Amino acid sequence: MKSLQQLRLINGDMSGPLPAGLFDLIDLQVLELSVNSFSGTLSTDFGKLANITQIELNNNKFTGSIPDVFAGLQYLSK
Repeated sequence: MKSLQQLRLINGDMSGPLPAGLFDLIDLQVLELSVNSFSGTLSTDFGKLANITQIELNNNKFTGSIPDVFAGLQYLSK
């Protein structure tokens, strides 16, 4: 699984905080978690995803501010 490049869990009725294991997916390039009920704050551990180019997190229940690690992304949908 660590070589996974795309993870798309859109409109999946998923909830709770993001699992810590997500940040072990070092080859991940695309992360789409839109239209779920994920909650909690966005972790600075997103910085571990060195190959990420696209993240979609819109329509969830995240709180707090967006970490600085998101600043370098080419495409970010909140």
